[in-house]
Amino acid sequence: MHKNQRNLLPSFTNWLDDEQVRVIDYHLKPREKEPLHSHPSGVLVYYYTDAKMRVTLPDGTNTAVNKAGDVVWREPGDPLRRKQRQ
Repeated sequence: MHKNQRNLLPSFTNWLDDEQVRVIDYHLKPREKEPLHSHPSGVLVYYYTDAKMRVTLPDGTNTAVNKAGDVVWREPGDPLRRKQRQ
């Protein structure tokens, strides 16, 4: 993981990081924010718990509600910013 990417993630555990895949365990606390960012290779997100957050995309704001067990794919380069809600 690039050192600048580490600064974007307030709380994560690196499970696997090689030339083909990176697997991290990452949590946002209530009202915690992420800066606008993108994933050059895309990103697969698996939700271990229910999550309600405001997701801000370049074309507007959407509220995202995900349930435990949901899987979400974000295309490479899609910029987003997230804020965890309570």
